[in-house]
Amino acid sequence: MRVLGVVAVLVVALGTVVWWLRGDAPDYSGANLAKAVVSTEQLNANTTLTDVRCPDVQKVKKDSFTSCSATLAGMSITVHVIWTDDKGHFTLQIIN
Repeated sequence: MRVLGVVAVLVVALGTVVWWLRGDAPDYSGANLAKAVVSTEQLNANTTLTDVRCPDVQKVKKDSFTSCSATLAGMSITVHVIWTDDKGHFTLQIIN
């Protein structure tokens, strides 16, 4: 299971490098954003978010956020994806 997590992080990292080199925002369909949120949270806090659902993001704008729903330790939570630039970089904020 840990190997799959490492592979997922590497895939997201590679995808990040590719879109960064292209100079445009990544494809953040709801499913792709949910995968990025899960991978980032596992990397940052060594926790596992499940049932992550995010809306499609049409345009990424610095200092705005997108709300996703998720489950953490059996509890329903909201995760804010806070866009740190216009190219798709983000930080996460977990809301109870």
